[in-house]
Amino acid sequence: MAFKSVDVGLEAIYAEIRRRQAEIGRLSLVEFDDAEYATLLSWTRRIVQWGRTDRYARTVFLAFACEFVRRTKYIADNVFWPEFEETLGLWVMEKRFLMMDILWTAYQEEGIKLAYDGRGRRVVGTLIEEVRQAHAWLYQARSQFVEFFQWYYCYSPDEEITPELLAAYREQTGTRLLVLDKVLPALTRDCRALARVIDYAIENRLYLQASRLDDYRRQVIAALGPEYDPSHLRLVRDERTLIRLILKLQNHYTPAQFSHLLQQRRGGSITAPWGESLNVRVALERWMPFPYGIYRLEGQEYRVVPNPRLRLEMLEKWPYEYVVPWQNGRFLGYKKPSPFQVIIGRRTVEAAPYWLSQGERVYVWVGPVPTGEKLVIDDRLQLEAVGADWHVGLKLRYHLGDQPAMCIAIDRLMLYYPERAYQPVRVWSSTGYTYADSLREDGVRRFHCHGALIIPLETFDTSVEVGVDVGDETVLGQTFKPELHYLFSTVSRERVQGRDLTGMGDREYVLFSRATSPPQAGPGVSVRRLQEPYGAYTIYQVTWEDPSQPFDLHVGTEHWAFQHHREFMPLLGSTSPSPYLRLKPHQFHSFADVSLRLYSTSDLIASSLTLEVWDDEGLLAQFNLGNYVQLTNTPNFYDVSEDIWREIGRLTTGRWGRYAFLFLQDEVTLGELRLDLVPPVHLEWDTEAVYPEKEPFLITVTTPHPAWNPTTQRAETRVQLTMRPRTRAEPWPEHPGLRRVASEPVSAPLLFPDLSESVEVVVQPWVFGLHLYLKRYKQAYQPVEQGDYYHLDQTVLYVFAAPEESVEISCGGHLAWTGRTDTNGDLLIADLSFLRGACLDERTEFVVCSGGLKASFIVQWAPLLYDMRVEEETLLVHFHGPENTGLHLYLRDNQGSVRYTWEFACQGREVTVALPIPAHGPGLTYITAEYVLSDGQVRPAAKQILLQVGEAKRLFLSWLKGGIGVERLEHLSGTWP
Repeated sequence: MAFKSVDVGLEAIYAEIRRRQAEIGRLSLVEFDDAEYATLLSWTRRIVQWGRTDRYARTVFLAFACEFVRRTKYIADNVFWPEFEETLGLWVMEKRFLMMDILWTAYQEEGIKLAYDGRGRRVVGTLIEEVRQAHAWLYQARSQFVEFFQWYYCYSPDEEITPELLAAYREQTGTRLLVLDKVLPALTRDCRALARVIDYAIENRLYLQASRLDDYRRQVIAALGPEYDPSHLRLVRDERTLIRLILKLQNHYTPAQFSHLLQQRRGGSITAPWGESLNVRVALERWMPFPYGIYRLEGQEYRVVPNPRLRLEMLEKWPYEYVVPWQNGRFLGYKKPSPFQVIIGRRTVEAAPYWLSQGERVYVWVGPVPTGEKLVIDDRLQLEAVGADWHVGLKLRYHLGDQPAMCIAIDRLMLYYPERAYQPVRVWSSTGYTYADSLREDGVRRFHCHGALIIPLETFDTSVEVGVDVGDETVLGQTFKPELHYLFSTVSRERVQGRDLTGMGDREYVLFSRATSPPQAGPGVSVRRLQEPYGAYTIYQVTWEDPSQPFDLHVGTEHWAFQHHREFMPLLGSTSPSPYLRLKPHQFHSFADVSLRLYSTSDLIASSLTLEVWDDEGLLAQFNLGNYVQLTNTPNFYDVSEDIWREIGRLTTGRWGRYAFLFLQDEVTLGELRLDLVPPVHLEWDTEAVYPEKEPFLITVTTPHPAWNPTTQRAETRVQLTMRPRTRAEPWPEHPGLRRVASEPVSAPLLFPDLSESVEVVVQPWVFGLHLYLKRYKQAYQPVEQGDYYHLDQTVLYVFAAPEESVEISCGGHLAWTGRTDTNGDLLIADLSFLRGACLDERTEFVVCSGGLKASFIVQWAPLLYDMRVEEETLLVHFHGPENTGLHLYLRDNQGSVRYTWEFACQGREVTVALPIPAHGPGLTYITAEYVLSDGQVRPAAKQILLQVGEAKRLFLSWLKGGIGVERLEHLSGTWP
């Protein structure tokens, strides 16, 4: 009985110390944990303050002094008392003689050898020497106990430890266990308790990590009771010793777990069971998967076994070529001197090599009885698997969209009756649900997860029976009785039991409760009542808002408490992305392309994690993922070895379609993945060709599996798809004001109708085209649709084509310019003034050729009135324009009436003419202009001038702005005729 409170009486503490001393033999061997030490300190202070010197006080005082020495490790007299008195809260020298007398008397009572020197008795020296000798003996005993318990655990579990058993241990190992006879009853209790703890931990995949002893203890105590707390076992009360002992007892590793261990110790040397020694790095390459047997790594022994619960000593006792049941018949084993195979359903398993302690190699298979599946071991059909098995239970479902309800889900149903071929199979429930099928010719019928049988429950107020009949016999049956409360995870839809480890990544739950009082939640957990009831149940939405807080929920007498929030997530990736196909995250061409990483807040190496692979016909393969996972450098992330995909690939060659992957731990589904294998495709198109921008082109797709051809409107293995080139703009460091044009991938869907899957065919062709820009100011460019004759020196032509391809600019039969694109396929011509000489008409088309492709742009040349002014009664007109165009001038009065007209023909060059101004009446007169195009169209010119003669009224500026449009006020000159 531990004492962890200062309220415990002195007599009770004295009795507990004496009880422990009786088990160990000496008072100085009795050790205390931190809480007990605090209680001892409190009582020792009282003993000194009150001056108590009775036997109770002396024993407790000496026990505290021994523990103080162990904890402070002082070995010299002159440093003992100051620290000791300070710990007790005393002034220097205060009551020191009282304490020395208490100790000396206690030494004599306990039979401790007393030490003297020239000054007299050595109180502190006697104490330290006693503790040192006792600790040295205890350390030696603990060290030997580790070895002894390993032998005991393998050869004599649950036996009483007697002098005769110790003699057998000494004879077999050559080692003498240094324990007193009076300690043997306590040692027997400890060995039996620790064996039970280890057995429980192995059966429940609970592995100790050096830094997590408290977690290990807590789970063991919760399952077995406080009397199995490994920290309270005698002779292993020291935490470090206990950790070392348990870690050594955990030396039964599967090949994958052992590989993971070696990954962390690559610098060492390892010796295999067949005697070969290699560097760990080399061994990881040559020996994987590791054969069964005993390995030695840096002086430590590791046992690689088919199952952590199976000891090599048991394997060696198995007879050859005989099916051995173990673990109460739940598992089967088989051993043979030569290789053999085991067929389970559609799966084929190779026997693994096992090196016996004598250096002989044999082959072993160990596995659970696959009830409901055909089992063939070493070419012999086994009847142990005949029967039926299922996984059935209540699950959460949503009725009418979002209303929570319950259902009975048969996730898995396995039937194997080889003598009942073709007999009918019926799945039924008392609610009226029925599903009918039949056994196959081999007596097998399987229903699996992604084709789960769902029995909806409109209400769940009365018991519901579910059964499976084969012929006239009911082979499986279960009755579901309504309970007061149900808690379901909305992630897994599974029911959550009141256990410490909750589902993977669960934050949202649904509670069905018949209690009249509402549920009570702890901090970090919120509860919201839903409007609609479910029969007699009230429904609540429960949210674990703060996973750093423990999950705590009470309703009625039911209690759910989770100390840890576990998370599990499988993450898919591709090892071989296709350059011309865009697959969805769940699509792959083969399992060799699949990469899988697992995220888990629990240790996947130390736990038993199973991967099941299902196709449309049922269970295809089953793997112990512990053989394939490795911890990465990123915390909580595990890589799954590519070996598992190679094995799955051998089972699925040439079979396209959907596959389901279930991740199970203790028959609980932690996660699920859906994969689709889609056929590979081959593209027929010229990857070096350049395609005109925005013009469609065709590619041909061939595939081994029929795909939908949009041209013929039927499924074919040769399909034509239409693509349209597409470009994107990206920064162009060499030309900051412009954006470089780059080809962008383009895609078209490819549908496989019978697989209900589609993929995207993606190509990225070289694209040919051109853009025109007009320089504005600094590094500003304006995109334009065509060039302007008068601004060609400010016009930029950007051509994008194949890299280092020649480019020609021509007009009709005239070659105007030649050049070449750069290594990116870009060509920039910053000044197009050289094209003016080739312009003869209002619209001149220039053709850009590159790599056999053509694109064109237009240069527009319109008439242009440069200047119009009056000098000394003469009108000067300066204009330009192509032939077949002209310029008209009009002399107008202030009413807009034309008084006089001039007509000029453009000559393809700049022209200046001087014209006399005809006489006109008094008042305001002005001259306007119009352009005449080659097709006769007339367009007004912006330029005009105002004439004023004699004493005409001054023209107001506001009026001019209102619409007259005088070019400059200084043109207001002249006289009336």
